[in-house]
Amino acid sequence: MGQKITEDDIKYLLKNRKEILVHDRIRIKEIYTELSEEDSIEQMLSIPSYDFCTKVQSERTKQDLGNVLEHIQHMQRSKSLELRVELWGLSNEIEKINRLYICYQALSRINIQEFMIIKKMYVQNMGYYPVETESGLSHKTFEKNDRAELLRSSCGMKVIMTMHL
Repeated sequence: MGQKITEDDIKYLLKNRKEILVHDRIRIKEIYTELSEEDSIEQMLSIPSYDFCTKVQSERTKQDLGNVLEHIQHMQRSKSLELRVELWGLSNEIEKINRLYICYQALSRINIQEFMIIKKMYVQNMGYYPVETESGLSHKTFEKNDRAELLRSSCGMKVIMTMHL
């Protein structure tokens, strides 16, 4: 089930959006590289080797090599599954950041004053009281507004901000 994004999540994601996306995309490329390398290693291990010496290998040696190959293939499959799970998590994180940013941008067209407050508080990391003073709103009005909820609903759908974490 999805979980609503908290105000701390919003602050962190808006402030560090570009760095997080760059990091996630680099990691995705690394995962694809690792997955393609694993495929080539598995293919290399699957190629039978021929002993051109006149000495015949014993049945026990063949069995030991087969066990090693099976063990390596099992480890490769496990690692591949772990990488694919990580890839899924990264793609979900990128989607969450992009949806949040779309809502943030939509707010600039719906309510410019709230957009500027959110930008100053969450993106530019200005303090609460300087932003309150600049806004010209009374303390009670400024406190009353739930900016995280406003941002969640700025796209017109609260569901858009419900993500699988």
